[in-house]
Amino acid sequence: MRGRLRPWLAAVHRWLGIAVGLPFVLLGLTGSVLVFYIELDQWLNPVIRPERPSSGSAVSWAQVVARLQALPGGQLRGWRVEVPLTDTRPIMARQLRDLPDRRFSPRMVTLDPQTLAVTSDRLWGEFAATFIYDLHYSLAMGPLGQQVVGWIGWVNLLLLLAGFALWWPSGRRWPRALRPSLRLRRHVFWYDLHTKAGAYVGLFVAALAFTGAVLALPQVVAPVLAIVSSPQKLPTPMARATVRDRMIDADRAVAIASEVFPQARLRWIETPHGPDGVYRIRLHTPGEPSLRFPRTYVWIDPWSGEVLAQHSPAQHTGADTFLAWQHPLHNGEAFGLPGRILVCCLGLMPLLWLLSGLVRWRFTVRARRRAAQRTTHRPVHALPALPRVETSSGDGT
Repeated sequence: MRGRLRPWLAAVHRWLGIAVGLPFVLLGLTGSVLVFYIELDQWLNPVIRPERPSSGSAVSWAQVVARLQALPGGQLRGWRVEVPLTDTRPIMARQLRDLPDRRFSPRMVTLDPQTLAVTSDRLWGEFAATFIYDLHYSLAMGPLGQQVVGWIGWVNLLLLLAGFALWWPSGRRWPRALRPSLRLRRHVFWYDLHTKAGAYVGLFVAALAFTGAVLALPQVVAPVLAIVSSPQKLPTPMARATVRDRMIDADRAVAIASEVFPQARLRWIETPHGPDGVYRIRLHTPGEPSLRFPRTYVWIDPWSGEVLAQHSPAQHTGADTFLAWQHPLHNGEAFGLPGRILVCCLGLMPLLWLLSGLVRWRFTVRARRRAAQRTTHRPVHALPALPRVETSSGDGT
């Protein structure tokens, strides 16, 4: 059966590779960079690095928020303040902005954790790390580009599965197929490089293509998930205190959230926006796959300090759990630094496959052309000469 399907699989693999090979390479290379995009930003812009590592003393989040609100335009909207994961990172804050010509372009501010000095004040997309992020997520084309990237992800998944099916050896050939060796003859070296690289890491890259497609096209995945389990919608509570004399500060809001989830680690502080805005404190509880973007929340009335709502992974449906794993799997964060390094290396594989596949195809086309030429110019051997028959002339007398 597989023998009959092999020509079809080869055609699918070849033409899908030609169609999406370059976008696949672009997404792979940008993905490799984005695994360490915060470190990249600090390397490209040393000014945002803290002058010295944190001394370990608790940061006053009320002072951090006050510093951000004191900036020009700092009180126009609320802030999302990210708690540094290490003492070598700055405090990063985002202020969402309403720009009609852009889908997502928050104001990005970094503060020195010790002095609260503003070390950068930029817009998303206007510096290298975020431009690469937009290139990877949407080809820098906004919502339409996000759709294109999502469908490229599904096509890449089909491309990889077709290649894996073509490589799949019969029972006795498994040891030879998995042997980590490359034959040195040119016409088989590139074949071995292409197929063995796919055999070793193809399924891992397929997992990245799958998670990327899910992240880019949630509206496509949601109806399928709903067959088994529907994701929950996060609540959107509004402040309901009747007496609004004095708003509680960020330190008090963090303390209240910590009482709700005492074992959790503070990750984000979102300040109120508008008259009915609330604090939204985001924390990481043990066992969550994403440390940077966990899914534990506490909503707090900024006037009364009342806990308006809370959400944690303990409340997750199966669909919620599935979705919570997609991003940390896609960037390797779910497995710590080794996982991030692995994903960074896997992002280079599409380039290797494209180059080796093109070289291999070139050898194949050249071999077929030579075979056709030999058939066309094959000399036609002459038929053996017949014996000459002597005849006599005259009347026979």
